[in-house]
Amino acid sequence: MESDFERLLRNKLQDLKLCNKLHFFDEVNSTNDIAKEMIIDDFTHGTIIVANSQVKGRGTFGRSFFSKKDAGIYMSFIIDTREWHFNRPNLATIFAAVAASEAIINVTKKTPRIKWMNDIILDEFKIGGILTETIFDSRMLVIGIGLNVSTKKEDFPETLQGIAGSLEIDDKANENKVSIIVEIIHKMLFSSKISDFQECLNVYRQRSCILNQIIEVKIGNDIFEGYALDINNYGELVVRKQSGEIVKLNCGEARIRL
Repeated sequence: MESDFERLLRNKLQDLKLCNKLHFFDEVNSTNDIAKEMIIDDFTHGTIIVANSQVKGRGTFGRSFFSKKDAGIYMSFIIDTREWHFNRPNLATIFAAVAASEAIINVTKKTPRIKWMNDIILDEFKIGGILTETIFDSRMLVIGIGLNVSTKKEDFPETLQGIAGSLEIDDKANENKVSIIVEIIHKMLFSSKISDFQECLNVYRQRSCILNQIIEVKIGNDIFEGYALDINNYGELVVRKQSGEIVKLNCGEARIRL
């Protein structure tokens, strides 16, 4: 049976002539996994997967993404880089993070920050993240976006309660979720100001919560401290180590040193 959430979303996408692109599920292991299966079955650019819940939601470094039923936005896009309006697929994660943050601002007026490279932060708590996976020699991308909308602190596993947060939207949660999703779809599938990669990077830098901060960086088993100088045009984090050496990072984790 169609839920209120699905019905509201389909109605909105009908207006945009995108209803045929939407594949809605009540529960999945992971929307990214569904998207990858669909690519094998020749589903095309712009396919949108949305779920009410994920039982094995995934983040970076193989971590799980807690996805409480009906409390968040769990969605993925199939992107063919040959047809995408954003012509820097190597910056896809950065673009999706900007798109998600723009959607949150436009709908809720709350202003999230972005932690390099894929975490959405609000009031120092992680409220969401981006997971980009490449298929077919990087021609096809699967971009997953997860956002906690109405999840409460006590809903999270104990190990996450000091780290994870949400937008804390309880009133008209379905309407707000649909509005955020539609805003994200607009940014992801249609050309806009942030389609220009320099503009996208400028917004990303402005929303960064680690630039001009002393940070701790972890790459595998290697951990070091440094100063976050910039995010360059390749999406790399430019860090000045304590020794004075300047390094450019395209992977790893960074957090503000407390």
